[in-house]
Amino acid sequence: VVSTQSTGMTLPPDDIVSPGELDGPSSQEKDILRYYYYIQNGIDTEHVAPMEDIWLDNVLSLVPNKLKDGLADYIELLSDEMREDYLLSVKKAIVDFVLRDPREKEDAEDKNITPIMKELRVVPKTLGKIIHSC
Repeated sequence: VVSTQSTGMTLPPDDIVSPGELDGPSSQEKDILRYYYYIQNGIDTEHVAPMEDIWLDNVLSLVPNKLKDGLADYIELLSDEMREDYLLSVKKAIVDFVLRDPREKEDAEDKNITPIMKELRVVPKTLGKIIHSC
């Protein structure tokens, strides 16, 4: 085992570590780290609507009462975890929406459209209503 004296970090022998492995994150890894940074720090939690209490009540109503007895502390912990997951999901959805490429939607729509539907886009609107009603 090779030891670096300046940092006190122990490195494995050269035959275990491939060259470039310790150079830092790749560009793809940097993109992923940046993405998660935006989710965690880019959206302020005060701008995200909080989870509705009724939603949590609906979830808890699905758990039988005999399972809830004596577990109030655990239920509170799980409720907090659900709220945190909700905030994280909303923040992720916001970042995904901001970072999405508008052309992707157009490409996806074009793949799902049949040739007949493409032709109907060209037909005048008054005729289009008649054709759709048939």
